[in-house]
Amino acid sequence: MVSGFLEGALSDSRFSSLAEVIGELTPEERGALVRFLREAELMLDAGEVAEAFRSAGLRDVEVFEWGDYYVVSGVK
Repeated sequence: MVSGFLEGALSDSRFSSLAEVIGELTPEERGALVRFLREAELMLDAGEVAEAFRSAGLRDVEVFEWGDYYVVSGVK
């Protein structure tokens, strides 16, 4: 996840409650949430993230997992 994008999305009034809840989680709780979302198949895997960025017009897309986040690089 690109932090600037995440901050912009969570500052949207539609997501303000979600941002407050996520902001209050400890790192351990956040990790547990991510594990739950992955196990329940509610979170995209790296291949799905790459495909989403390719469909948005990026080329040479690479996705790296960094802790609980995905880091995406590509050329527009």
